[in-house]
Amino acid sequence: MAETGIAPRLACAILGLATTTPTSACNIGSCSLLPCPSALTVQLTSPPSVPYRVEVYAVPNGPRLIWTCGNSATCGGIARFPDFRPERVGIEVIVASDTVRREVRGPIQYVKSNPNGRGCGPACESAALTLAP
Repeated sequence: MAETGIAPRLACAILGLATTTPTSACNIGSCSLLPCPSALTVQLTSPPSVPYRVEVYAVPNGPRLIWTCGNSATCGGIARFPDFRPERVGIEVIVASDTVRREVRGPIQYVKSNPNGRGCGPACESAALTLAP
């Protein structure tokens, strides 16, 4: 019987060896091997033109995660927080000594996806929030 674990499938994908023989260790079927990180994304509708940072935390008092933009021309106004999926979130955008605070009371709507194919892992959950000044 052929091995069906991730290591043989990954080795076959790297080597480009897929066959249609059901007993082949390189038969990866309809599943691919894409990573699927769950994340919360914060999109700023009017990102600052100077360096800034975005801080998020699970409400009421979760630890803060910080995303920093040192060059606003290359950041695109999108802050991504991998493996962060709170029901309610506090968001702060800090520019120099000014801070804009928002709280999303939730529940936040996460979208589930399986980028490697139906019934193939891993599954991920992501949400995108838009923050206007």
